[in-house]
This record gives sequence, C-alpha cells and structure tokens, in this order.
Amino acid sequence: MTLTLAEELMLLSYDREGGRPLVNPLINTTERDYCLVAAALFELAMAGRLKYENKKLVVVDDTPVGDPDLDKILRKIARSRRARSVDWWLQNFYSPRMYKRLLHRLVGRGILRPEKQRKFGLPWSTRYIEQDPRPEHEIRDRLERVVVHRGPPDERTATLAGLVHTAKLDKKLFPQMENRDLRNRMKEIREQSWAGQEAYKASVYTALSLAAMAAVAGGAAVATSS
Repeated sequence: MTLTLAEELMLLSYDREGGRPLVNPLINTTERDYCLVAAALFELAMAGRLKYENKKLVVVDDTPVGDPDLDKILRKIARSRRARSVDWWLQNFYSPRMYKRLLHRLVGRGILRPEKQRKFGLPWSTRYIEQDPRPEHEIRDRLERVVVHRGPPDERTATLAGLVHTAKLDKKLFPQMENRDLRNRMKEIREQSWAGQEAYKASVYTALSLAAMAAVAGGAAVATSS
C-alpha cells in the first residue's frame, strides 16, 4: 500500500493507542495543516511535476499523478497566470479541510476507523482508531533506521523526516534521543537529501517556519488573492 507523504505524516501524528492526535504545546492545528500542504508540494516535486526557479514554483509537467488532492493542487498551479513563490502557494492551499479529507481517505483504506464518543448518552465527538497498524509500523521503522540508527536516507524518508521535525513531532517519535542529538541528526538528514534542489527545500521550510511563528502568535491569515 503506497501512501502519500501527507498521509504518512497524518499517521505519525496520531497516538496509536488512544486514536487522538499527539498533543504538544509547541504545535497547533494551524502548524499541522501547513505541514500537510508542504507535504503535497514536496510530493509533486519528487514526482517531477514542480521545480523551483528564480524563487518561484513552476510546473514542468502537468500530467496528473493520479491522486485527487495532488492533482487539484497541480492544476491550480499550472493554471496560474504567473509564477508565484512557495510561500504564496503554501498560504493559498492552507485549509483545515485537507486534514479531514486525509482522515476519510485513511478510513477508506481500512487503516483508521471512526469511533463516536458519547457524553450523557448522546454523540459527542469522533476519534479515529488505528485498525491496520502495519502502514504506521513500516513508516516508523523506516524513520528509525535513518534517524536513530543513522542509516542512509532515501529522498522520500529524508523529506518525511524534515516534515516531522518541522511539525515538532520528532520529540514524540524519538524520545530516546537527546534534544541536541536529535536536532543535529535532523539537520544532517536534510543536508544529505534533495541533491540539486536545496533552494526549493530551504524555501519550503522557511515558509513553514514563518507560518508556524504566525500560528503561535495567534494564527496566520490565509492568502486568497495576489
């Protein structure tokens, strides 16, 4: 079963026992949703659909990749009247609805299942329980080989590790590592990957950092026009 980077990030952000999102006082839902958009942009770049040129995001191949969310993003970038910055697209595609769509997709794949919680006998909220743990175990094992055991990272795993670090999930996933060692290892992984596309990678992480700062300060505004 092949998952997108955004789906992998979603699985890692869930507590496998309780079915609730991991709670970290340094991250909120705005940061999470920005990271999901960044995962989609990285996915399209790795698929050879996007490139970073003159500080802008450019479509080099508008052939659909076969994923509804990714293809929608690709079409919108391709139809833009002019090239725009990574930061502009990150803000433009930001939406909590992406998170909900990914949850439903993981349910449809049989990986998660929704469970209604009740209060005073009435439906109160929904949590998502991991029904098939194999995909998450594979993702965690792949990351652990690279992060903890310092194995050579492939491009996809290195990109996921960068997103995990930006989302501040790395401390939850690798509690056995000292903070300084973890930061240094994540930096090494990012520097070892994406040969020839360092500027693009750096621009996405810079945009994510700015978005995270805005989220912590009180929420970032979503760009709806140029």
